[in-house]
Amino acid sequence: MIGGKQVKNREIYDTALCLLAEPEDDLRLEDYAARAPYILGEFFYENSSLDGKYREFTGQSARQTALSVPAELDSDFPLSERFVSAAANYLAAMLVCDSDSELSDKLLGLHSSSLEKILAEISAGGEQTDDSGGTSTPEGDEAVCGESHGIVNVYGNIT
Repeated sequence: MIGGKQVKNREIYDTALCLLAEPEDDLRLEDYAARAPYILGEFFYENSSLDGKYREFTGQSARQTALSVPAELDSDFPLSERFVSAAANYLAAMLVCDSDSELSDKLLGLHSSSLEKILAEISAGGEQTDDSGGTSTPEGDEAVCGESHGIVNVYGNIT
């Protein structure tokens, strides 16, 4: 939950579109909407083990939501909220991997960085190192994209 509200997979999708700066009338949106559930489902399966470790580390209860491929866009985000930023970056990267490899690579870099921060946080016992060499809270790499939820933009800036 972010701000007391359970994040929905559709919010991850909408944030991915925000990261790509896609206009609402873009013809690719239909293709993106068809592919997004499969890409999100893949992300969930790839990161379910790390999510379990993170939940155990933070004292959260085990995931109650079954993972499915394709993931339903109107369902709750099944991983810990700490994975929201990584999920949006991964989804955006995969949606444009064939059409804009440079942007996809940047987004995959942000995705990897988010996951590395989660691993470092678990290893460091709760503190993570931020980009300036200091420490920050677990929410540190999640910024806001529009009125959505915590995302770092393609340039690595918190928006």
